[in-house]
Amino acid sequence: MEPSTQPLRFGFLGGRECALLWRKASGDLVGVDLRPGDPIPSELTTVPPTIHPAGSFRRDVWDEAQGQWISCCDYTGVATYDKTSGALVRPLQLGEALPDSVTLQPPPRGTEGPFRWHDDDARWERVTADPDEPAADMQG
Repeated sequence: MEPSTQPLRFGFLGGRECALLWRKASGDLVGVDLRPGDPIPSELTTVPPTIHPAGSFRRDVWDEAQGQWISCCDYTGVATYDKTSGALVRPLQLGEALPDSVTLQPPPRGTEGPFRWHDDDARWERVTADPDEPAADMQG
């Protein structure tokens, strides 16, 4: 445990007055019985993370070397779809930006595909075979 360099914030959490700290691993608020001058447990900080608006796909992660929260992309747990086929793609990792090749918009359901994402209109369009082109299985 290290001495706090930030002033402790006190408040009521769970019906009791306590020091308000944040878990570095998750950003969760916790209440701890501390007095001014008490050391802060190393897994906690007095610095609150930024609260990002819902749907911003941003999250703060603790950077121990800098001693601060860093905002990064967070598409973890969000379904993403390949724009050329409509197929689900691998889940994105924390900090990984949304690639240009994927969209968050699922392809239409209950309609026969295949589909392709149309960036200009921000919509899925059905892919139809060109009648002038020979079928792929007939090309040699």
